[in-house]
Amino acid sequence: MKGGSMTKILLEIILKTAVEISENSGNFDPAVVKILGNFERAYRETYMSATELAQVVDMAALSLRNPKGHLYYIGKDTLGIMGFIDASEMFDTYGEDYFTIRGFVEGGWPEIRNSEGNLTEISPLFHVSTEEFQLEIISQLEDCDSVILAELGSGNFHEISAKNREIMKGVKNRGSKTALLLFGNFAENFKLKEEHAALFDKVVKFQLEKTEILPEVHSLAEFSAKLVFNGISTSSCIQKGRVFNNRMINLSVSNDKLFHRSVGIIASLASVSEEIATQSLIRS
Repeated sequence: MKGGSMTKILLEIILKTAVEISENSGNFDPAVVKILGNFERAYRETYMSATELAQVVDMAALSLRNPKGHLYYIGKDTLGIMGFIDASEMFDTYGEDYFTIRGFVEGGWPEIRNSEGNLTEISPLFHVSTEEFQLEIISQLEDCDSVILAELGSGNFHEISAKNREIMKGVKNRGSKTALLLFGNFAENFKLKEEHAALFDKVVKFQLEKTEILPEVHSLAEFSAKLVFNGISTSSCIQKGRVFNNRMINLSVSNDKLFHRSVGIIASLASVSEEIATQSLIRS
């Protein structure tokens, strides 16, 4: 589990506690241990599908190792946003250019609800809706590309929306690799409609006992998706050679956190003090 995942857990606990207190006039036991237990269970449940997830990782890594390959995440609501955020971090942490790994959210910026508003006009890289993916990206796809769709589901049957079926048909027609990630509490006899399953080379179901800690807020499914997207992008970049001795050696020194991470890498690999590593980094 990476630092961002722990941050999400802490924020979810704080926000749930605030909601419960406001609704119960202050007479509320936050039950932090219980909430942490829910996240712990979701963490373990996610990695119960590690073998199947590894196949998606290999698919994505094959695309990234190809000089012409790309990896695209698409999704709706917060699951789409989880993929979008993960993709946005790849330039700084692994040195991937902004075009190689991208995330698209159904509805685009209004669904992302960022404070700056609609950023579409800045450049094509800010075209982040699945509608724009369909219009601008699909026609450029090749057999070395991978497209991963994430969806929330439950019960014994799941049907891909007509809009996403049309998108994935377009992707398959271009010969690209495809995967479906399903998050939810599914029945034992769960089935995906055959013609829908045929749109994907890989289908991975993440069976979660619970997806919410507040009604209609799928915090545990989001947490599971964050772990999965982190796993796919990180493991793919490892296979591409972006990591040495468990260290991100191709990162960009673009913020305070990555500056200090770079200092730590230099100090460790060169066997020098942090002071010397800091001076060397600044001089470089």
